[in-house]
Amino acid sequence: MVGASRSLWVAVIAAVLVSACSTTTSSYVWISEPQRARSAADCVVELFFQGKPPRDFARTARLDVHIERTSWIQPTIDAALPALKRLACQAGADAVIDIQQLTSHHLEIRRLHVIATGIKWRAP
Repeated sequence: MVGASRSLWVAVIAAVLVSACSTTTSSYVWISEPQRARSAADCVVELFFQGKPPRDFARTARLDVHIERTSWIQPTIDAALPALKRLACQAGADAVIDIQQLTSHHLEIRRLHVIATGIKWRAP
């Protein structure tokens, strides 16, 4: 009985440590006329990791996502994409371009900072 109780405590402590080991913050700043936020339910955002889109567009917002993890686990761009898309919707953007990744670390803390530009399609 003592062994089962101890195993349960070890599992609870491990779950708390793992879940408390990651922090994500995100924000955006207008770089042109503010746009109306898009509803999360119908918001589809295109991501352009390389090059520019073939359509005419206007830059509307700078998007920043910052992730910190402990235990020597390096966050990846895949971890930042949901926050990046959510930010683009909040900024009223149709797509995201100029996606840059910056990584750093200090002791066991690993950081990923993603900087991108939200854009709005221009009418043809």
